[in-house]
Amino acid sequence: MMVEDSAIARPVSRRERRAVVKAMQAMDKEWSRLRAIRTWDEDLVCEWKDVVRRARQDGRIVHVGRLIDLCMEKGSELPEGHPERKFKGRVVFGGDNVRDQDWNIAMFQEL
Repeated sequence: MMVEDSAIARPVSRRERRAVVKAMQAMDKEWSRLRAIRTWDEDLVCEWKDVVRRARQDGRIVHVGRLIDLCMEKGSELPEGHPERKFKGRVVFGGDNVRDQDWNIAMFQEL
């Protein structure tokens, strides 16, 4: 029986991220990557209260959600300094908590 190598991804807390330079760099790299490919338009950012007011005036429905930044240490079972032991940052959209302008839970059609 052959056992394959596996890497363990250890979650990194916010406190640890602030204390470990490589973890902070991994998060900065992910945020920069998303900005570089224009995942969102930061030129359009405005206060939520203004978005709500405008939506109600125009009779439109708008939704707001949260971005969640996650950091993991890949290969955490390996010794310190091993080239396959590294930090990886990811930013995901928290689709489980999307609200409309009246703070009602958004209902999406199942696909």
